[in-house]
Amino acid sequence: MKRLLVVLAFFIVILCYCGFVMQDFQNTKTADVSYLNTSDVFVFIKPVCRFCHQAVAYIQQKYKSDETIKILDIYQGNNMKLFNECADREGIPSSQRGTPLICFPNDAMLGWSEYAAEEFDSRMQRKMKNTQ
Repeated sequence: MKRLLVVLAFFIVILCYCGFVMQDFQNTKTADVSYLNTSDVFVFIKPVCRFCHQAVAYIQQKYKSDETIKILDIYQGNNMKLFNECADREGIPSSQRGTPLICFPNDAMLGWSEYAAEEFDSRMQRKMKNTQ
């Protein structure tokens, strides 16, 4: 009986965690594959990816009014197809694809680290110069 209660408590904690994780990505969208040829920036994420959480938190804080940045859960709609199209365009082998994958109009970033914010800002500045 005690063991059953422990297992039940464990599953309740897991379900609560999954609900919390999903709450961060409620505003994710789905995209049509033809969108990759626009001047938009696509941030491909997985809901349980901690690096994705870091990237999304930074981007939403610093670029919250920038409507050209699209945060896309790769498990929704056609987003996986768009994710693969971006990775193909950048020559990323299937075995090395992961999230977050951030696709700019002319290049991409794969992953997120302590230095990624600076790189993201630099690429956003280049993108803004090229679209003006």
